[in-house]
Amino acid sequence: MTAWLAQNQAAVDTGVSVLMALIWLVYLQIFVASTLRQRRSSILVNTGVGVGMQARCFISNLGYEPVYLNEILVRLNSGGRTATAVITDRRELSDEALKDPDEATNQGPLRTGHMTDIGSFHDLFERARGQVEEDFAPERIDRLELIVVANTASVRHVGASRAFRLTHAPEGIRMKPETLDTHQIRGRRARGQLRSELEALMLD
Repeated sequence: MTAWLAQNQAAVDTGVSVLMALIWLVYLQIFVASTLRQRRSSILVNTGVGVGMQARCFISNLGYEPVYLNEILVRLNSGGRTATAVITDRRELSDEALKDPDEATNQGPLRTGHMTDIGSFHDLFERARGQVEEDFAPERIDRLELIVVANTASVRHVGASRAFRLTHAPEGIRMKPETLDTHQIRGRRARGQLRSELEALMLD
């Protein structure tokens, strides 16, 4: 064995070097994947404390990094027609009801593991009412999609969206989410589309 090693020392050294390189490459890949996973945003849109349009809407940050809630959009569907409005500011609150100017908007930082109540779905619709046509009255809406636009320390205009189906019954409007999970908007193309839509709404 010793003689064989002596005769093939160069080949053994090369094999060991290749093996060590492969091990370090695997460790590097694991490290990069872990780092990217920690930097990925994870924003949830949930409902609770009420039924129908009186249910509250909660935004949660489950990512490893804090996010800054930049804008909140609502997309309404009525008989095949669609309208989108920016509903970031809490216009349903009067000046007398505000204890702090920060309460007048849903903009602001959201730490990891924390959530914020952005109002009832009725409140969200009321914020959008002045920006959409009369055809989008509450009794005519059959679908509502909430879109959250946020920034992280490393990426701008990430986001999340969740859509709800609305059915109209004598006792009131019922809401049912279309999916169990919130759709995350992270890819470059999806973020570009989100930014373009936001610019069209806010800069035109």
